[in-house]
Amino acid sequence: MRDPIETVIQRELQSGENVLWSGSPRTGIRLRAADAFLIPFSLLWGGFAIFWEIMAIKSGPIFFVLWGIPFVLVGLYLVFGRFAVDAWARNATVYGVTNQRVIIASGFPRSGVRSLNLHNLGELAMTERRDLSGDITFGTSAHPMAFLLHGGWPGAGRYVPPAFEMIENVRKVHGIILQAQKQNQQR
Repeated sequence: MRDPIETVIQRELQSGENVLWSGSPRTGIRLRAADAFLIPFSLLWGGFAIFWEIMAIKSGPIFFVLWGIPFVLVGLYLVFGRFAVDAWARNATVYGVTNQRVIIASGFPRSGVRSLNLHNLGELAMTERRDLSGDITFGTSAHPMAFLLHGGWPGAGRYVPPAFEMIENVRKVHGIILQAQKQNQQR
């Protein structure tokens, strides 16, 4: 079980820093926009890899059997595993906004904290869903396929900009960040 969100954020505070908001992403298995492409692709990949492996086991040399194993494992990860990894990573993540910075603390696959100073956040993009949840992305991605890299892709974090993902009341949090930036710039 993870520490309460407030406790995790409080540990990261510096002198004179006040928490304006803290929260976490939604938990559980969640679909993303990229899954419209990834689910059919993963089924094709996994289906072909399993077909290959069955044919290799029935009549192929041992080399073909061994050759197919990594492709089957990747296929199983694409079909099932990435959803579990994404859910586990979100369950171990907490977010905070202070009067000085934005904090993203993650406990999966390694514990780490990412801090973004309010002075140089760069572009701030918000997407809102019908249920008022959504994402806030800080900066722009340099990777042309960044939308495919979110959620359960090992090592993808270096290619996508930092974000508060799947948070409740995203518009309210977006407003808190904008107000904190404005007050920070007036100092």
